[in-house]
Amino acid sequence: MIPAFGRPRRLRQAVESVLNQEETDFQLVVVDDASPLDFGLSDVREFVERAGHRWIVHSENRGPAASRNTGAAATSAEWIAFLDSDDTWEPRKLAAQLEWHREHPDFQISQCEEGWIRKGKPADKPTHLQQPDSGRIFSESTRRCCISPSAVLMSRDLWNEAGGFDEWFRVCEDYELWLRITARHPVGFVPGKWVTKFGGASDQLTASVPHGIDRWRIAALLKFLETGNPDGAQFDATISALLEKAAIIGKKGFPEPTGSVH
Repeated sequence: MIPAFGRPRRLRQAVESVLNQEETDFQLVVVDDASPLDFGLSDVREFVERAGHRWIVHSENRGPAASRNTGAAATSAEWIAFLDSDDTWEPRKLAAQLEWHREHPDFQISQCEEGWIRKGKPADKPTHLQQPDSGRIFSESTRRCCISPSAVLMSRDLWNEAGGFDEWFRVCEDYELWLRITARHPVGFVPGKWVTKFGGASDQLTASVPHGIDRWRIAALLKFLETGNPDGAQFDATISALLEKAAIIGKKGFPEPTGSVH
């Protein structure tokens, strides 16, 4: 599933990286989140549909959470993977993760490594953002977003159990979902930089809420306390993360978590 809002050149690169996968038994679903006509996605749509894959258009802009949910609902595939429109997959991405899951059948979700490009140049991923090894990562997930959507492969059963992304979250929708999943399930880590993640562009969604991310994460943590039925250790980790993020906001005085999707 690729959620799309404009960026035709980047989107074309993302689509091509999916169509170039060594694993060929898949369906690509692109969800156009009501991009304006002058954003020029018609050529990309024709390319996707000519290749035998699906292009779905939202009648109104609903955000990346809703776009991913729409894409997941459009297929009954056994496994679900996401790709942001400004990232790309290496040709072995799907094959490597499917092989890993065949060898580790107890895991219902995994992520692979990422290579980073910042403002057009290769960049080292900061140490504090390194993806954790396979296992239980809930405590780490309260403090930062430990899972990259573009690097994920998850089973349909897990997706159905989790109920998808919460569409209220304009940003941090992935952080909120990972809290729910990591509280109940281990996450696999597949070696290999099978995803290239591009950053530094002014039109990226997180750029519209500079430094306000922690307010959205607090909302996700509060939701988990109310609805996630945490055990004792999870409760403690959640409270600790809440206090940490509240202290940051108290110092900075960031705005409330409201605003447009893009």
